[in-house]
Amino acid sequence: MALGWLRGARDYVRDSGERVATLRVRLRADRKAARRRQLVGIGMQAAVVAAAAALLVAGMVWSWRSLFSRNPRFVVTRLDIAGGGAELAAYLRDGKGIGSGANMFGFSMRRVQDEILRNGPQYRSVQITRRLPGEVTVSAVERVPVARIEMPRKRLVVDQDGYVFGPRGGSGALPVITGSSEYELAPGRSVSGMATAAIEVLEACRNPGLGLRVEAVDVSGSEYLLVQLEGRRPIKMLWEGMGRGGEESRKNLDLLIGRLAKTMRASKAAGHSAFDATYPDMIVGQH
Repeated sequence: MALGWLRGARDYVRDSGERVATLRVRLRADRKAARRRQLVGIGMQAAVVAAAAALLVAGMVWSWRSLFSRNPRFVVTRLDIAGGGAELAAYLRDGKGIGSGANMFGFSMRRVQDEILRNGPQYRSVQITRRLPGEVTVSAVERVPVARIEMPRKRLVVDQDGYVFGPRGGSGALPVITGSSEYELAPGRSVSGMATAAIEVLEACRNPGLGLRVEAVDVSGSEYLLVQLEGRRPIKMLWEGMGRGGEESRKNLDLLIGRLAKTMRASKAAGHSAFDATYPDMIVGQH
């Protein structure tokens, strides 16, 4: 009898284990099905949101075109261009289609401004404004060259900020910077090192009261500049902070230029025809 009870208990335990295993399998299957339903629901929600967003964007584009960019009320009747000359006018008219008869909302002002500055390094700034119902104004500020840069097979000019661009009419009369080793210079780039120092010299000598008219600056040396003044032999120049820019460098250069102008005026009677401005706090005159 005891043996029969044990067999019954064993069968009961086995059947219970099988039922538990079956239940676990069902639970796992239910969880997977619930996860699939959840993912399908999320996907459907995302699709609905995307479709709604697409419809919203399409509606905004249609509204913009209907109200502005294709509205005949906003046709350009007047285009004013200040600065830039015929070259900028041709670019706007032929390159961008901006002119009389075009829609004043048919282009992005910011994009056109950026394109002009990117393709025209001779411009310091460009601003485009609209005035309803049909007036568009383009204001361009051009860079002013202070020197030519003499390089093989390249014709370049540079402004007071060291920004390089292509020459224009009248640039042949500018002072020339020679001896530059920056062979990668091209429109849209900036000079550095000794060429920066040469521009500082040109700016410091612009005061007509000094009587120092620079014709050329040789930047081939690593320790000093060789400055050619009108009617003078080349002058060696060196100052604290040369080539690094900044307020301190400009201050030291202004002091040096002032001493040089004063020494040259006083040295006429002494017959000095050459000067060395590489010594601290003094200018050395030579016969």
